Amino acid sequence: RRVLPQGVGGGRPIIVHCSPGGIRAGQRSEAVERRDNAPGWVLDALEIDPAARIVLAHGGGERAFLRACSPFTDTPIKNLIRDHGGPGTEHPGAWIGVDVAFHEGVGSRRYTEGWLGTDALMIGHVLIGSDWPLHLPKYDYATWARRARATFGAGLDDIEAARVAFEGRE
Repeated sequence: RRVLPQGVGGGRPIIVHCSPGGIRAGQRSEAVERRDNAPGWVLDALEIDPAARIVLAHGGGERAFLRACSPFTDTPIKNLIRDHGGPGTEHPGAWIGVDVAFHEGVGSRRYTEGWLGTDALMIGHVLIGSDWPLHLPKYDYATWARRARATFGAGLDDIEAARVAFEGRE
């Protein structure tokens, strides 16, 4: 929160870490990291720039993302998108979305079924990825990208629309 005034505004899109537990810094407990990586600070950012474009990287993790996709659940991320993420919300100039970077289940039946049943609210607010761990030899980005394209299939146009909304350009 202390860096928000320097990072928000000026029309720059913002990507922030938002996963369960977060990236743990030295001498910080998991409980502190969970608190600091919660998406609640987004409201502080929108106070500074009501037209901010924000991606919550990792969508809160794979399980949280799939819960948000369900039309039968209410989640903090879905609430942010519904209440503050664009036209008809408290911040009509803003755009809030998630990416699915680091979701290893992409391509699995459970993941694909979760996406196919996605709540309409999430459509246009999902990006395919941003920081797959290319530095780790066990991961192959090309394989993951093929699985992601297959998983999201017909939704790729919606994902492209989300990318344009986030970047603010075609």
